[in-house]
Amino acid sequence: QSRSAIAYFSFSPAPFGHFEMASPDEGADALRTIVLRAPGIEVHVSPFGATITRILVPDRDGVVADVALGYDDLESYDSAVDRPYFGAVVGRVANRIANARFEVRDEHGSVVTRSDALVANNGPHCLHGGARGFDRHWWAVASRSEDGTRCRLTRVSPDGEEGFPGA
Repeated sequence: QSRSAIAYFSFSPAPFGHFEMASPDEGADALRTIVLRAPGIEVHVSPFGATITRILVPDRDGVVADVALGYDDLESYDSAVDRPYFGAVVGRVANRIANARFEVRDEHGSVVTRSDALVANNGPHCLHGGARGFDRHWWAVASRSEDGTRCRLTRVSPDGEEGFPGA
C-alpha cells in the first residue's frame, strides 16, 4: 500500500524585518515572507532574492527545528561580506564566468552574443551574475494558488544589468 507524496500547503504572509531598500511595490515596514505549510513542514521564502529563509521540520523525537542555513534577519542577507548565498536564487548564472567575458556562438561558429562588460566580483571573474545578482533583487509574488499549494516569484532582468544582455 502506497501513500500519496502530495503535500498541501497554506499561504500566509509573515513579518521578517525592516529594510532600507524596500520593494518598489511596498514600503520597508510592509516587508513579508511567504510561509508555506504542510503537515510536518513549514517553509519561509523572502521576496528579497527569492530566498528560502527557514525550513522548519521535526526530528525523530518530534522537536521542531530550523534546518535551513541562513540568517535571522533580512538585513544580514544584503550586508553579508562573504556573500554565502544562503537559500537564495543565484544568477543569472550559477558559477563563475572566467575573466567576466563570454561569447555565444550558433551552430556554424558565428558569434551571436558577446559580452565584454560583465561585472567582475570574484577577482577578474563574474560570480553568480555579478556584484548585484538575482539574490540581491526584489522578486514579485506573481501568483499563488487558491489552495495555498504553490506560489510563483518573478523578476525581469533588464538589458545591460551587470553587463548581461537582456530582454
